[in-house]
Amino acid sequence: MSYICSIHGPKNSGKSTLAARIPGKSAWLDLEFGALRALANLDRKDQLRHKVWRPKDKETQDLLVEIMTKERGDKLEGRRELWGIVMKAYADFLVDPDIDNIIFDTWKMSWNMNTMFHLQATQEDAVKSGKKPRSNLIQIEYGPPNARQNGIITGASAMGKNLILISHDRDKYERRFIDGKWEEGPTGERELDGFNATLNNADWAFSSEFIQPCPKSEQHKCPGYHFEFTVVKAGMQIEKLGIKIGGDTVLKLLDQDKQKGENLAVRFA
Repeated sequence: MSYICSIHGPKNSGKSTLAARIPGKSAWLDLEFGALRALANLDRKDQLRHKVWRPKDKETQDLLVEIMTKERGDKLEGRRELWGIVMKAYADFLVDPDIDNIIFDTWKMSWNMNTMFHLQATQEDAVKSGKKPRSNLIQIEYGPPNARQNGIITGASAMGKNLILISHDRDKYERRFIDGKWEEGPTGERELDGFNATLNNADWAFSSEFIQPCPKSEQHKCPGYHFEFTVVKAGMQIEKLGIKIGGDTVLKLLDQDKQKGENLAVRFA
């Protein structure tokens, strides 16, 4: 039985490093060029478990760079083609019998590609009808991008692939009634940045952080720092919600949950 796992947190907090340690053969959609750094920490035998897809031709690389540097209000071009290229790579991984895990690094970048593809389509429609193209989507227009993003998740489940979704985080904002008026401001908390329905669709979700210096460095050997993960969503082990654990424990929980699911599937077959 496969699972959907979300890992979100700040840069350099061990997200890709954890994903690289998940057992089985993994395929990466390396959309922000960070997978190779994580895989460099593995020995040669473990590296061979991983297949990395990243944009190879210059045209596709230029499109990615443009997305990362796009100014608000720019007219969009090539987003439909870029989305098609990435989804073709994803579809190839889905039907590859040797692949156990598919890793989006990052899931936020895939969401950006998805929404920009749809924004390009709305701009083209506006030009055809003589209207001024808008520089952003309005709320009602997010239906098709939401459906496509959800379809990625559904496809992995249907094909029995574990899907690992790596995302950055951002400041969490909320509206508060202050001095007789409503104001929106930061809460001091952090939340997943990108596709809003990610946590609803995930079986497991972890929030990562970088701990330095190690508070127990005098009691054990370590490099002086640790990656720590808070359980945000806990599959079939709800009692684990909110606890802080290390990467080894994360991998153990995922494996335990997978085995429970396989046993249930056999029982009800």
